[in-house]
Amino acid sequence: MNMNPRRVSIQQIRPIHAALLFGLIAMMPFLPFMAEGARKEREPLDLTILERQAEITQKMSRSERIQLARIEAAISEAKSDKRSGQFMVDAKPSTVQPNRDVKAINEEGKKVIERAEVALYENRKALVELLETVENKQNSSTMAEDIAFDLELDIIPYNEAAQRACEQILEACWEKGYGALFYHEVFIRDPNGMRRASSVLRNEIYDRLARADGTNFTVNLPIDLRLKPDATGVGNNSFTFESESAFERDKKALLVFEVIVPKNSDTCLLSVRAINMATHRIAAAELFKITDFPDLLDPEEIEAPTDQTVQKIELRGGAKNIQRVANSPADYRFKLQTDSVDRQSETLILHTLFRNSDLSIVDSDFIKEAYGADLTEPENWQGRANGRILVAGMGPDNSYEIGFQVEGAERVLPAGKINIFREDPE
Repeated sequence: MNMNPRRVSIQQIRPIHAALLFGLIAMMPFLPFMAEGARKEREPLDLTILERQAEITQKMSRSERIQLARIEAAISEAKSDKRSGQFMVDAKPSTVQPNRDVKAINEEGKKVIERAEVALYENRKALVELLETVENKQNSSTMAEDIAFDLELDIIPYNEAAQRACEQILEACWEKGYGALFYHEVFIRDPNGMRRASSVLRNEIYDRLARADGTNFTVNLPIDLRLKPDATGVGNNSFTFESESAFERDKKALLVFEVIVPKNSDTCLLSVRAINMATHRIAAAELFKITDFPDLLDPEEIEAPTDQTVQKIELRGGAKNIQRVANSPADYRFKLQTDSVDRQSETLILHTLFRNSDLSIVDSDFIKEAYGADLTEPENWQGRANGRILVAGMGPDNSYEIGFQVEGAERVLPAGKINIFREDPE
């Protein structure tokens, strides 16, 4: 058996050399860039936010403080390592060991410094990012507190508004467990006061509700719905109607359709609300600005009709207090009280608060206005509210101040300022 190592001929080596040489030539244009990338220093950090660290830290959450403590501990450790590395770099032969070779110690010290600088850079970067995140969150919170709520109404034709209102109000009531929904009247409110709409409009709305209700059979037409003559609105049973015993165990709501027509306007509001018949609390609400009501309602002739209907509301500076009141363990139930704005603006304010907060808003005043003719002593009506949403007069910047006052208290909790627009200000 031939035990000699395998011989490789020159002809076999040359192709290998040629391939390596070709590879090196191909890489040569990139070698300077690779070296430059290896030598490239880390991007400098902007550490100016550290000047505000004490202020930012005060508003950190518990988890953010824990994260901060870990980063600061890592920074301290990296600084300590860097000092140790520098001590090793500075090491020299001592008088006790004059012949000691400290070169290896010096080299190891350089490596320790390099690792420490990387750790210091990365943790300082993490610190800056944490502070920036917390500060941005705080700024966003401040901005949210300033903005509070903005709401702009959809401007659509009546048919679309009525259809959407019927479908959406039923869906909202079903989600909240209402098994009996009573539809009674459509109310028209104009500068002359409030009146009940014609039976044509009333029936037209009922047909839409019946189609949206389908096989749920939750929409009912109560017969002889009225307030009890001695009702004060304080108890849970202000209404009476035929066959009411059949719905005794059901969670009941009154479906209110209100068309609000401003003076000399060719537009109006369609407000649809579901009012809990026991507590008078608004359970669901829809609000639209509609454009073609003259053909539907046939109002009296008006001179030079224009768009006088509110469209947008901005509430500034009150989100924190509004949410504080809404989250209070006390059973606060609010109604709006003001002489500063008209009915359409009141409706927009209440709708905005209802849609953007968890406030309990009751509509006892509307119930008395719509059905109070049945009361023998209407002056005894109190309703279910135990707090008021106050809207003060217009200020120099065309804004209104809003606040909360609970029953028996003199203090008014400010809830910001509101601006109301009849068209988008932008």
